[in-house]
Amino acid sequence: VSEFVFGHHVWAFRALDLLWQFAAAPLIFATTRRAGAGRAAAAISMALYFIWFTALDTADSAQPDAWAGILLCGVALLLLTRPRAPLTLLYCGILIGVCCLVKPTYGMFLLLPALYFVTGTTWSNRFRALGLTIAGFVLPLLISVAFFSAHGALRDYYDTYIGFNLSVYAVKDALSWPDRAWIAFHVMVLSFRFFFAVPLALFGLIALARRAPSDAAMLCSWLLLAVVNVMIQGKMVWLYHY
Repeated sequence: VSEFVFGHHVWAFRALDLLWQFAAAPLIFATTRRAGAGRAAAAISMALYFIWFTALDTADSAQPDAWAGILLCGVALLLLTRPRAPLTLLYCGILIGVCCLVKPTYGMFLLLPALYFVTGTTWSNRFRALGLTIAGFVLPLLISVAFFSAHGALRDYYDTYIGFNLSVYAVKDALSWPDRAWIAFHVMVLSFRFFFAVPLALFGLIALARRAPSDAAMLCSWLLLAVVNVMIQGKMVWLYHY
């Protein structure tokens, strides 16, 4: 996409990354507002994100993992707006499916819409919601497989999507889970990079839980799943994963 839009240049990916960041700004603002924050707090959330982004070096920017994070912000916004609407569930599934085109581990974020429809009034409503979410989820994957199959490149698709991820992240000298948890805690809590954002998020979740427990549970799950997603990959010091 970057080369198609900006030409065959090294900076093409940086330009596409900037477009993603500009898209992130209204998403962060709108999501924070939907969670019940005032305009000033929403602006601070947006500013904190851009302070974090501009602090990244060349290797940690223009990374698809960060773009997936922006799409997940879109999922959160949809769920905070109309969590049980059929189109919301379909769109959430599509966005999470697109995230899965980056790495298969993003499939775990299907838990976010599931938190709302598992408490449906009837089993038929639950199965309907599940069907819509799964249909949206598999659509980007099917389109991707069909595209590579039509170009005789299914082997390349497998090597890039499955083989590469397995070879890079399933290394023999991978860190133990306690070590991964400690490094994640150090990066997110003890380091200056997220020192202000994490306490604000936690206090915000506590305040939101009193008013909208379902929304607070979804946002808390989003935060925890993001950390688990980093820990599964084992590359704990690659900041763009966060």
